[in-house]
Amino acid sequence: MKPLRLLILLSAFCLDVQVHADRVHYSENKRETIQVSEGTRLILDRGAIVERREDVLHVVQGLVYLDANDAVTLQTPFNLMTCESSCRALIERKRGEVEIKNLHGRVLIRRTGEDRTLALPAGMRLKISRVNSKGVAELEFPQSLPWADTVRTWARLFPGDVKEFRSTLIEFRKDWLEAVEAATLLHQDYAGRALASFEAERKKARERREARLKEEAELRRLFRQKNYLEQ
Repeated sequence: MKPLRLLILLSAFCLDVQVHADRVHYSENKRETIQVSEGTRLILDRGAIVERREDVLHVVQGLVYLDANDAVTLQTPFNLMTCESSCRALIERKRGEVEIKNLHGRVLIRRTGEDRTLALPAGMRLKISRVNSKGVAELEFPQSLPWADTVRTWARLFPGDVKEFRSTLIEFRKDWLEAVEAATLLHQDYAGRALASFEAERKKARERREARLKEEAELRRLFRQKNYLEQ
């Protein structure tokens, strides 16, 4: 019985290792494609690591390109990213942060420690970093994508041929130009609100200072008046 039990345990161990190996994808020397579903695939750059956990893909390390025509969810320690239907995105997991670049479609992002979901427009990028002392991941202000750098990276991971990429790039350029304009307006609005907030704080500080000076003057007047009455 002992040899038989040992053989069963060994077989179970080997099976468990194989199952876990099937869930972890590591692209060491060349890019690797993970067929997530019939209409969705994930292309891993060299050095990227992705782990499947039930219906969620965990980006452990490196750069991946998502080409999705179905609903799919990706996760890192800093955020949860959901593509509801059709979308394309570059996701790069570095030490202490993740950067998401939306190339097409509707990408929803929820940072760790927060229930609110953000919609990242096509042509925009977002960086999310370490969880702070309040238990919430740090979130940078969304930026428009840098054209040349994005195109070079995308071309390296694009699964189609040059003709398909050129056609896709023409479509993306329209979204990118809109994103650049939207980002400019967002920054102008943010700067305007920041300036207005600064001016409002200055006004409040000035009013507090004037009220304090007035109160001190009144106290001095009362002090002089009291001393005069006592005489």
